[in-house]
Amino acid sequence: MQMLSEGRGPTKVLRNIAVGIFVSGGGYYLWMQHQAHVLQYLPFAFFLLCPLMHLFGGHGHGGHHSEENSQDQGGRHA
Repeated sequence: MQMLSEGRGPTKVLRNIAVGIFVSGGGYYLWMQHQAHVLQYLPFAFFLLCPLMHLFGGHGHGGHHSEENSQDQGGRHA
């Protein structure tokens, strides 16, 4: 027997809308109250995000190498 509290259907949509409104409101509040601090440290945030982009961002590139190149590299696919 399915329970209504599993988060399916309209309840999931309403929950997502509520979370979106809450996050937007919190983001607006933080931006308005701490705009100078955010802009001051923005360049450092860029450099801190670079390693994360290298770790997590390069896995969806399939198709850059032909089958011949991947066999030359020991059969490893990039």
